[in-house]
Amino acid sequence: MNERAKIIFNQVYKGQTNFITPEILDYFDLGNGLYAELSQGEAENHSMLYSVMVVQANGKEYIKRDDLHQLFKNHKEAVKYIVQLQKGSGENAERSD
Repeated sequence: MNERAKIIFNQVYKGQTNFITPEILDYFDLGNGLYAELSQGEAENHSMLYSVMVVQANGKEYIKRDDLHQLFKNHKEAVKYIVQLQKGSGENAERSD
């Protein structure tokens, strides 16, 4: 777990978790001022959902990158997306919905 990313997410989201996927699994430093949070939760049909949320350094502040936020139905796809973000550091990352 990347402690710096955890602190940044706590600052940006003021300690609140995603209500759809409230269980935090890990935090990542993606490079180039991008940080990701991987979380999980249960859908209404009792299947698991995984969320990747991203924040980015913007000068001395951090901004939410809602355009990079994505939900997944399995853990493997969520991790694959994080790796894609890390390789492109968000510049060339595409949503896969």
